[in-house]
Amino acid sequence: KKAEEIIIKLQNKLNTLEASIKQKEESSKIKIREKEWYEKYRWTITRNEFLVIAGRDVDQNESLVKKMLDDKDIFLHADIHGAPATIIKTMGKEIGEFDLKDAAVISATYSKAWKEGLASIDVFWVTGDQVSKSPPTGEYLPKGSFMIYGKKNFIKNVKLELWIGLEDNNGVRLFVGSEEAVKKRCMFHVKLVPGEDDPEKTASKIIKIMNRENIPGANGLKEEIIKILPGRCKVIKENA
Repeated sequence: KKAEEIIIKLQNKLNTLEASIKQKEESSKIKIREKEWYEKYRWTITRNEFLVIAGRDVDQNESLVKKMLDDKDIFLHADIHGAPATIIKTMGKEIGEFDLKDAAVISATYSKAWKEGLASIDVFWVTGDQVSKSPPTGEYLPKGSFMIYGKKNFIKNVKLELWIGLEDNNGVRLFVGSEEAVKKRCMFHVKLVPGEDDPEKTASKIIKIMNRENIPGANGLKEEIIKILPGRCKVIKENA
């Protein structure tokens, strides 16, 4: 009986190793681009090529506002408690309405609104010089909180829809954002909305679609896909 137990344990270890080897083999079939500095955050690139970065947690929210937010940048936040600090890096250039909408998608979909299963939410934006870590006299700002001075500009009813695609430019990388931003850059794309599938099941469904479309090395992208999901999802593929 003891020998049988040991054999079962060894077989389980062998199965785990074989699965790991298979995943590495799948990864080697696709050329992965080296990560950029901003990929440690939530991020996208707007239709007009402006970088958008957002915090993954309270620490990143704090760091982004303290270290990355310039006066002429745009700061966005979903109108709900529990949303990422989101920044459009303008580099001093004028941005357009489409850029604001592309960035608002990141602010909205990675907020608590997704986990609550909402269909849409308002997102406000201000310039970087309207955001401060200095509270009014006698008040205290908890970590990850900020004071907004002056008028807020609202983008109403931002749909809770996140598009995920595979961008190929000297190597591939996963790309998320608005429908328009993703379709502009990506050879493959699916739409995600709040749903019942946990991140692992969602990633498996996306990989299944990739395999149907003969994308090499798709199975090796599972962990990367899981990392960029906002929560439980429903996967929608056009013309599926």
